[in-house]
Amino acid sequence: MKRKAFTLCVATLVFAAMLSSCKKKENGDERITTFYATTDMEGSKTDLNGTTGAVTWTSGDAVTVFNADGSKDATFTLSAGEGTDQGTFTGEIEESATYYGIYPANDNHSLEDETITMYIPQEQTYRANNFGLGSAPMVAKTTGSTMQFKHVCGGIAIDLVATEATSITGITVNARNYEGLNGYFVVNSDGVISSSTSSTSTTHLNCNPAVELDPTTPTRFYIMLPARTYSQGLEVIFKNGDIPVCTKNIATSGVTIPRATIKTLQQLDVNPAEPGAPVITSVGSACPSYYSIAGKTNISSAGSGNLVTVGFCWTTTESEASTVTKGTNNYYEENNSTGFTPGNFLVDLTGKQPSTTYYLRSYATNSNGVTAYSEGYAEVTTRDNPPANLTPGNITAFNGSTVLGGEFTIDAAGHKVKFLRSNLLYNPSTNAWKVAGTQYYMGEKNKYTNGEDVSSMYNSTYTSYITFFGWGTSGYYANNTYYKPWETGRVADKAIGYGYGPLGCQDVAPDYALILRRDLFNNEHGQCENSDWGIYNSGSNRYRTLTGAELNYIIEHRTNATQKRGIAKLTISGSENYYGYVLLPDNFTLPEGCTWIPATATNTPAFSSTTGCNSYTETQWTAMQTAGAVFFPCNATCRKETTMEVSADVAYRRSYYWTSSVSNEGTADAYLLGGGCNQGYQGSTPGEASYGCYVRLVKDVN
Repeated sequence: MKRKAFTLCVATLVFAAMLSSCKKKENGDERITTFYATTDMEGSKTDLNGTTGAVTWTSGDAVTVFNADGSKDATFTLSAGEGTDQGTFTGEIEESATYYGIYPANDNHSLEDETITMYIPQEQTYRANNFGLGSAPMVAKTTGSTMQFKHVCGGIAIDLVATEATSITGITVNARNYEGLNGYFVVNSDGVISSSTSSTSTTHLNCNPAVELDPTTPTRFYIMLPARTYSQGLEVIFKNGDIPVCTKNIATSGVTIPRATIKTLQQLDVNPAEPGAPVITSVGSACPSYYSIAGKTNISSAGSGNLVTVGFCWTTTESEASTVTKGTNNYYEENNSTGFTPGNFLVDLTGKQPSTTYYLRSYATNSNGVTAYSEGYAEVTTRDNPPANLTPGNITAFNGSTVLGGEFTIDAAGHKVKFLRSNLLYNPSTNAWKVAGTQYYMGEKNKYTNGEDVSSMYNSTYTSYITFFGWGTSGYYANNTYYKPWETGRVADKAIGYGYGPLGCQDVAPDYALILRRDLFNNEHGQCENSDWGIYNSGSNRYRTLTGAELNYIIEHRTNATQKRGIAKLTISGSENYYGYVLLPDNFTLPEGCTWIPATATNTPAFSSTTGCNSYTETQWTAMQTAGAVFFPCNATCRKETTMEVSADVAYRRSYYWTSSVSNEGTADAYLLGGGCNQGYQGSTPGEASYGCYVRLVKDVN
């Protein structure tokens, strides 16, 4: 049997071992018998002494060791060094070129194809001034003589006091957005989690015997958690038996638990809030700019009396985050003597510094003078210093921007618009906008291929016209991530403030900022309207982009809507074919010599259909256009960064057209028009506001 012994030196935080080996021959085979270990720069941790801060090995510590392919594993147990910072682990495993180690030992760990799957139990056991034995798991890999263990978890330290006699028998931590806290986790040899399976979103810290809380001296509880971001924060429930003593929220807009780090929270009082106090269920943040952020909170009840004050206080020191009040640090409050209605609140907090992390705590006061503060806090970092040049240049007004003659009803109130005569075009090198002379013209390229790289076109030096724009990239700078018309964007940038909106929101919860965005834009409030291509660049003509609801009304709900939509193939100059979606105006008379086949069903026909696709010569289309028909070219689906997405089947050519509406976190509303498209409102498809889509502007009639 081949035997291997580990000797590990341990420092303060994460244990990582440098291993050298001794070998001996047995029956002609080389065998490794002993490893000597020293720590790396990170240090290590299996047992924390809360009094001295020293970290030592504990009796019973053991690791699971796997060979290179995971076919063999063995348990190595601490055999020497208990109570010191250097230990020896011994066990037996066949010799291999590579070894993987997992602490603590557990039969549920596995290794397959160099993929480590670690099992993290749901239950932890309270120890005074310490975390539970085995609750700080680690992984390691060695090829030859080096093995470095890395933590998979971080933790939180909570200090509790109680002004009334209170015992704690357990603490439950819930991930508010259901990220896994225990179960099976796939990790790499650096301890980084890539995924979790068969996991649940709850962890328990069991206190047996119960822990009595003191009214003045805090009692500290450590709870270890997988190192990851919890997008809606954590809920912590303190219990005495089966009875919840109280519930606290930690960073309800999101909190990151780093590896090998324990986040120490401020002292918490577990006794109930003052009777009749307002009830604050969450606090968060949104829309980080260079010099402003937005605080958001949900107040579910005013308590006694009316809710008259809603406010936020903040600090740049995390250790103060849970206790900061409006009397001790910066704060902002809104007052209403007649009372606010409890619900969601989003408040712009200005006067901030770039590249600075702020910790927000919300509060509320009722008409009886009772104030309550949020149990958790929100962490948000403002953006880096803004660029020196905030505008893309002297953008000129539209050239040749005339409207077509047909009128289209856009809502039940009877408001009408006319469409500009073709899609929007932009020349980056001259900062010039225009619409072409024909509806079917689509810019520099009338035809694209799927996957085509157009990076040479989407940059500031391109000398011809581009046609696919990120949402709201009018050139107007409003603290948004992208504002230049040629910006390619990144799929990872979930920026609701991408084009529309003065705050430039990123990763914003839809129940707060998106409602605000809709209200700001659709009511033409503040600077949001300037992010609309037509409004910002067309001067007194006031061209604009339809909202999603308005475009949907034209297609679905105006009088005889199902008879006024369809697809068409235009044959221009005798041979060149253009494919597009067609809308007829409210009052339309079919020209002599032309036919019209509406797309009345849920799905439009394909362009290859002989019964559902209209076909027009250049002369016939001129007559249709004179009668008010609008043609939406369907050349390519969209641009994803600098790559075009085009249907491989011409029969199903289709294109996305932007609206001015938002729909969900990081998304904007676009309409998919073309062959075989569902007639219903497409909503947030294609999803990311950074995708490049066509733009067709309108002019209000009334």
